[in-house]
Amino acid sequence: MWPSYLLPENRGLSKAAELLQAALNKAESIHGHMSEETASINTQLVAVRHAIEVDLGHRKRALVASTGGKLNERPCGNTVEIYQKFLI
Repeated sequence: MWPSYLLPENRGLSKAAELLQAALNKAESIHGHMSEETASINTQLVAVRHAIEVDLGHRKRALVASTGGKLNERPCGNTVEIYQKFLI
C-alpha cells in the first residue's frame, strides 16, 4: 500500500484500507466473490483508496508549490524516493 511517511495526518485512512482489505479477504472466503457483503466491503475499500489517492495528489502538489519549483520531468529515481527526501 502507500508508505506511511506520505500520509502522516491520514494514518486513519491507511489503517481503514488495511482493515477493509482484511475484511474483504475474509468475506470472500466465507461468502464468495459475488455476495452482497463482499460487494459492500469492496465498495467501501474503493472509496477509502480513492480518498487516499486524492489526498496524496494534494500533498504532491503542495510539496511542489512549497519548494517554489517544478519536479524534474524525468526524475532520477522513484517518485516515492523523491517525496521521501522532502518529507523526512
